[in-house]
Amino acid sequence: MNTLNKFARIRPVVAADFPVLEALAKEDDHQLIAPSHVVEKDGNIIGFLSIAQIPNVLMWLHTERATPRDAAAVANFFECWLLDRGARTFVVPCLETSPFFPYISQLDYVNIGKTNLFLKVPKE
Repeated sequence: MNTLNKFARIRPVVAADFPVLEALAKEDDHQLIAPSHVVEKDGNIIGFLSIAQIPNVLMWLHTERATPRDAAAVANFFECWLLDRGARTFVVPCLETSPFFPYISQLDYVNIGKTNLFLKVPKE
């Protein structure tokens, strides 16, 4: 037995991977979102990575000074900016406590589930 098979291997995704990844992710109660790489171990797919495939928009608007209309105007700006640069999908994290949260789905955003975001600033 090749001991290298016991380690995870990461390779670029190919078209034939999409239906397999979608089925495996669904079976594991996850969604397939813009995979760029496949993670394999022991000859089996164990996951995927989506590295820099979807622009992530972080924004802050004052909870008392900004209105939902202001938020919609800001969203229109960054949507146009991203679309002009070729993006066709983007992610906008939004806390449930945000005043914008009740309105974001009205702008055709789909809630893809709860998650925690972690930021890392590599040490120099």
